[in-house]
Amino acid sequence: MRARISPIYIYLFLVAIICFAYIYARMQCVEIDYKVTKINREINKHNLTNKELKAKKAKYLSPSKLKSFAKKNKLQEPKRDQIIILK
Repeated sequence: MRARISPIYIYLFLVAIICFAYIYARMQCVEIDYKVTKINREINKHNLTNKELKAKKAKYLSPSKLKSFAKKNKLQEPKRDQIIILK
């Protein structure tokens, strides 16, 4: 003879599976949120570094800095016949 399973046990089993699936999905969402937060922090850090490097570049390419560099290395402005204009 076959043993008969009560429908209440089947419903409880299905509810338990749904609960575990929900908990697993929530855990995955939290893990993904942590990863996104970490990546956003890295992006912000790189953006800050990029701004600092742009500021350094602007500082080194300023006319006063270039003139002092030229003077230190004994450079002089080119003569008129040394300048070639490309079209």
